[in-house]
Amino acid sequence: MKICITARGPDTESGFEPHFARAPWFLLFDTRTRQVDAIRNGFTVSDQKIGQNAVLLLSSHNVTTVITGRAGTQARNLLMNAHIQLHICESEGSVHEVLSEFLLTKKGKTGSPVPEQPAERRTR
Repeated sequence: MKICITARGPDTESGFEPHFARAPWFLLFDTRTRQVDAIRNGFTVSDQKIGQNAVLLLSSHNVTTVITGRAGTQARNLLMNAHIQLHICESEGSVHEVLSEFLLTKKGKTGSPVPEQPAERRTR
């Protein structure tokens, strides 16, 4: 499973960003490899098709789940049509904390703890 967490910065100690399409960073966590990839969201400066472009970007990276604080109706529909599950989180902690909490609730499905310091982290 590949999980996207909306973030304020490029690593797991960054703050969790509650806005889906306007998040400055998308952190992708692969539950199989435990690898974390950081992708800068270049669509935040646009006024058109922000949600659509964000969903296309995540789809191209085979994301299966998005964890964010809120997403508009259009973004929700786009995610659903792309077969990406949406998990709404009200946390104000770090990406690491939010992801750890999510994985604990899904432990039977993933069984993968979040690495404190990922073995490999790529920034794009």
